[in-house]
Formats: sequence, C-alpha cells, structure tokens
Amino acid sequence: MTHSDSITLLLDLKASDLTFPLDNFVKEGFSKLTGPNKALIFKATYQPKQTICPACGVIASTRPVRAYNVSEVLLTPSGHRPRVLSLTKAKYDCTDCGTYFTPIPYFIEVGATISSVVKAAIFLDLRVKMSMKDVARRYFVSPAFCWKILDQIPLKQPFRRLPEVLCFDEFKATQNSDNGLAFVYSDGMTHELLDILESRKQKDLMAYFFKFPRSERLKVKTIVMDMNASYPALLPVLFPNAQLVIDGFHVVQQLSRAFNQLRIKEMNRLKKLPGDNGKVYRKLKKYWRNLLKYTGKVDYQKRKQFPLFHGEWRTEGEVIDYLLSQSKPLETAYEVLQNALDAFRAKQPTAFFDAIESLPNTLPEGFKKSCRYLLRHKTAISCGLLSPYSNGPLEGKNNLCKVIKRIAFGFSRFTHLRKRILLQQLLTKRN
Repeated sequence: MTHSDSITLLLDLKASDLTFPLDNFVKEGFSKLTGPNKALIFKATYQPKQTICPACGVIASTRPVRAYNVSEVLLTPSGHRPRVLSLTKAKYDCTDCGTYFTPIPYFIEVGATISSVVKAAIFLDLRVKMSMKDVARRYFVSPAFCWKILDQIPLKQPFRRLPEVLCFDEFKATQNSDNGLAFVYSDGMTHELLDILESRKQKDLMAYFFKFPRSERLKVKTIVMDMNASYPALLPVLFPNAQLVIDGFHVVQQLSRAFNQLRIKEMNRLKKLPGDNGKVYRKLKKYWRNLLKYTGKVDYQKRKQFPLFHGEWRTEGEVIDYLLSQSKPLETAYEVLQNALDAFRAKQPTAFFDAIESLPNTLPEGFKKSCRYLLRHKTAISCGLLSPYSNGPLEGKNNLCKVIKRIAFGFSRFTHLRKRILLQQLLTKRN
C-alpha cells in the first residue's frame, strides 16, 4: 500500500487517484468551511490517469494543462475535530473537441464543498434519535443543510400490499386542522410501522386507502383499534372482509377511569363532612393505585408500614379494605370493577358483560354511564377478548414518535416528522 493509499483509507475514502505529498501533507489551521473551529487540513492533488471528456465522451484522448484549481472540501470529522481536504485539481483539454474541463473525484458533487461521505454520514444519523442541531454540530455543517438532505429522501408509500391484520391509532404530531392528531397504522403480526398520515379525518383516510388495490383491501381480515367512534364507519367501505377488534387495554382503561372518577368524587365528599374525614381524604388520595390493582395481585400476607396510618404494620389488602369501608358506593364499584377484571383476564365475554349490564342501582349515574359505554362496542370487545392481536406494540411505536418529537423540540413540518420516524423504524427493522 502506497503512502497516498494509506491516507486515502484514513480519510474514509476509496481509491480515487488522490496524490498526497510525502512531507507536510496535513496541518492544523482554520478553514472557511469550519468557521471558528480549528481543522486538520490535508493537501492532495487529483490528476486521474484516465479521464472522460464531458462534451464528446472520448476516453483517454485528453492531456493535462498547466492551469490548476484549488478548492476545499469538508470531510467526516476525526473525533471532535473537523477534517478538510485542500484539493488541487488539474485542468484538461480534449484533443478531439478542444473542450477545457476539470475532472471531479467521485466523492464531490459539481459545485459542492461538502463531500458525499459527510452527506451519507448525516443520513445515517437522521435515523437515530438526535435533534437536527446535534447532527449538524457533529459534522460542522448548518441545520439547514441537514434539513435539505432530509427533504431529498422520498419515502413514498408504494400502495402495493396490505397485511391481513392492521392496527390503527393516533398521536399528537404537528399542529393541523384536526387538533394536531396524526393517524398511524402498523402490521398487527410483524408490528412493522407502515405509514403515518397527517390527518385522521374520514375523507382523508378513505382517499388514502382507496389508493390500494381492492384485492389488497379484501385481504385484510382484522382491524385492531381503540374505541374511536369514527373508524368503524370506514370498515364496510374500505375493508369489507375485516373484523373489528377493540384492544383490551382501552377496555380496562375505561373501567379504571370510571372507578377513579368515582373515587375522586367520594374523596371530595368525605372531606366536606365534619369529624376526622380529612385524614380519610388524604389516604384515598395517596393510595389510589392500590385501589386500581387487580385483586389477584394484591398482597394479603406481607405486612409493612404505610404512611398516614401512624406507623401501623398492615398488609396491602387491609389498607384497601379500610379505604373501601369509608364509602359504600366506592365499595360497590370496586366489586363491579374486580368482577369485570376477573372475567376479562379469564377471556369470558359473557361474564364480562353480565358484570356491566347488572350494575347495582345504588351506584352513581356517572359511573354506570361510563361502564355502559362499553356496551356500544360489545361485539368488537368480545372479539378482542378472544383475539391474539393487540395494539400494544403500536402504542410503543407512538411513544417512540413522541420521544423523537420531544428530542427535536417539535417539528414545524409534518413531512419532516414523518421521515424521521420512518427512517428510525427502518433502522430498528434491520437491526
């Protein structure tokens, strides 16, 4: 390996007819490309052995002339120090057509001062959870240059294939006419994030999915989603053969929210009563997580000290029993919640809806109304209890979308957010 080949390899470049001087081929100094940062400046000459005339396309019939062009090209950094290539390029004239031209190495575009190697490195970092300013600072370029590279990535939906199981959801994206909520869907079997839409309105979803062939839409057998009221109306039109499945997490969330709202009302009611109820208020406020826990996971054996109980040694079950004894509506609602959770965990749709349909009359109307809301989706929830598919992986993807958005301190354009998320998903998929 020659001296020039070794330095070329050191600079992350391929063999490119670069010639480096034997002495003083690198120095430390300032460059207009790196601003106030000191850079390692490598000197090289580019004089290829074989050239092609850009005018007539003749090969090897050119000769170099005495004129030279000197330009600086930004390379990938070494640690925290930028590297710049001070490149001397020879001018050539074609013996066939007489055209003067300057050959350019493969890693430099015409008129560019930033090498293609840096652009490729920036593209790879766009697939990592980093802000655009951090990426730009890492390679000593401007954030606008990084946004320009992102804009050049197409990432268009091919509209060719749909899986048999689709998961629908939404998350808070950029501000738009739909309260900033974006529609996201994934493959229910492989958990691959398929695409993100800026709007979740029915007309926009129909216009999007109608771009898929009807044969592909007929292949969809299952749609997993939350209890969104607008999506089910689209299924007979877009996916006639699909069965709607309500994710179990949202069912339990609906019951837990209803019980928690009742706990807050009872807590505030007891606070206004005379006597020692202020202490009960604080206990109901502090131990709300214990009340929402499934009874099968409540510890009735191990004793420990609970704050607000004067240092007494109690089991978790005893604390829950004490809190429920302070409110009869809360105790009744707790029994309903646990009966429903028992049937839910046992995957018994009949017993689950029996617990909801037979609510005691002593319960407040607000609690009963929240629970009976599940009856509107009785068929889809029953399918969800028996189905092996869940929206859990897609909820995890939504959390990742929010992390990318938070790290970037928000996005002004939805296309930028979509591309950063899909690029990161491509990285996860390959790993």
